[in-house]
Amino acid sequence: MPEASCIVKLVDHHGVDHRVEVRAGSVYEAAILGVSRLRRHGWEGDGGTIGSVTVEIHKEPTVHRIQVGKMLGWINSSGRTPRDEIRKQKTKNAIERSKVTLRLESLPVKTAAFVKPMECESVSQLRQVSGWVYEIKLDGYRAIAVKAGKQVNLFSRRRKSFNGQYPYIVEALHDLPNDTVVDGEVVALNDSGKPEFNLLQNYRSAAVRIHYFIFDLLVYQGHDVMGLPLEERRKILHSLKFSSPRIHLVEYQETSAFEMLAAVKGLGLEGVIAKRKDSRYEPGKRSGAWTKCRVHKGQEFVIGGYFPGPHGFDSIIVGYYRGKDLMYVARTRNGFVPASRRQVFARLKDKVIPTCPFVNLPETHPARFGRELDAEAMKKAVWLRPEVVAHIEFFDWTEADRLRHSKFVSLREDKDPRQVTKEYCGKA
Repeated sequence: MPEASCIVKLVDHHGVDHRVEVRAGSVYEAAILGVSRLRRHGWEGDGGTIGSVTVEIHKEPTVHRIQVGKMLGWINSSGRTPRDEIRKQKTKNAIERSKVTLRLESLPVKTAAFVKPMECESVSQLRQVSGWVYEIKLDGYRAIAVKAGKQVNLFSRRRKSFNGQYPYIVEALHDLPNDTVVDGEVVALNDSGKPEFNLLQNYRSAAVRIHYFIFDLLVYQGHDVMGLPLEERRKILHSLKFSSPRIHLVEYQETSAFEMLAAVKGLGLEGVIAKRKDSRYEPGKRSGAWTKCRVHKGQEFVIGGYFPGPHGFDSIIVGYYRGKDLMYVARTRNGFVPASRRQVFARLKDKVIPTCPFVNLPETHPARFGRELDAEAMKKAVWLRPEVVAHIEFFDWTEADRLRHSKFVSLREDKDPRQVTKEYCGKA
């Protein structure tokens, strides 16, 4: 992180708080400088025993609290000063950088250009095995950042330019090394610091809330690193430095799948991404080396039709792809306001076709929840080329593979309709 103001709080084994403010360039440095300064001011506790240490890094719009735990217990008996440890860490970092340089020389040369993003396989349960790491599933726009020479471009997963929408992210990414490509997600954070997709729709008024989270490195200084294991790519990635607080490097967690799902569900986040530590980056592929598991029910669906009504339509007809077949799952009426109806209808009105695109219509059995879409009801529908994707929330799936109580959330311009399949919700 760039040098920032940090509050270091130490709790001794009696439960007494001790606080000091320092400026530091990393959590590690802040923690040891804070301990040292408190001791110079007379704090000893019980023989200097540290119960726990918390470092609060002040960044707009949120305050990040990082639990360091008992990491600093070695200070009590090592005899080394904080500056000795900082010097030692800097030497270690320099050695790691030299190792990276030597390794890069043996890797293929590659031009920095757009790379089709690697995809996650949707699963209902995370694997409870070793060799996997976990990340929080971010609710934003997948984005590939390319710095070719000194020129930076930010692309959507479908290779559309994001430069006009997020110029401040593009500017912040000039800290990337030349001829480097990274994979990440553009995310808007709400007042509580959680990702909120709807804020991305108002990217001008919500500009201060928009950040870029980087989770993978594809090309580094003109060398192809996609063939390296994830662990090695991450080591190189975390050597990058960014001065802007808008740019974040995603940390992965080496914990149990159960604990990760429980934590994400408790925080009200969208889900978990699991990745094999030895996985190579496979552009455009969904190989199973990366998986995603949602903890809240909601996903993208393709709009294949609508029923006419106020502001253009009364409800939209949505489904997902099973192979080459578009499967109907719901008529969605809830979640719209007049403005969003007009916005959605503007995207639909020029896609009218004469025939139904869903292979499982008409319905021949009475619907348990809502109205069945039988042959008679279908006569009132307007059918569309299945080219528009919407994010839909719902209560549950029925046994007949239909949605219960579906609600429109937003359009997803970044999603390829052909990649929209049925997703699964995991349990903690």
